[in-house]
Amino acid sequence: RLAGGISQGAEYFLWGQRHLGDTHPDRIVHRISNGRGDAEGAGLADTLSAERAAFLFRLDDRSPGREEALLQEQLGLTRREADVLLWISRGKANRDISAILDISPRTVNKHLEQIFEKLGVDNRASAAARAVRALS
Repeated sequence: RLAGGISQGAEYFLWGQRHLGDTHPDRIVHRISNGRGDAEGAGLADTLSAERAAFLFRLDDRSPGREEALLQEQLGLTRREADVLLWISRGKANRDISAILDISPRTVNKHLEQIFEKLGVDNRASAAARAVRALS
């Protein structure tokens, strides 16, 4: 469920209707924000015939903190562990993560130790892969 509810759904329906028949629907991206949350829609495919027209698009919740909350819920992490894992999954080094989250590099290492233990993995790549799967 998108943070904006029915009003965002209606906006995407109208947006989809405007783009029926576009040559490359997969290149169409539409972002909206209504103060309660953000969403992004991307065209996936369209089907046109003399009698019917259809447009398929994907909606993604882009509300701030949404990815961290998913990691917490699906992987059993604390909020800070989810923050660290999200940045790991985006390819950031420990030094960069410490600057982004305003914590020491040693604290990042300690969080990673806990993440590895909770996820049952041995390295950053495996942890990042688990994060990407949980977010998709």
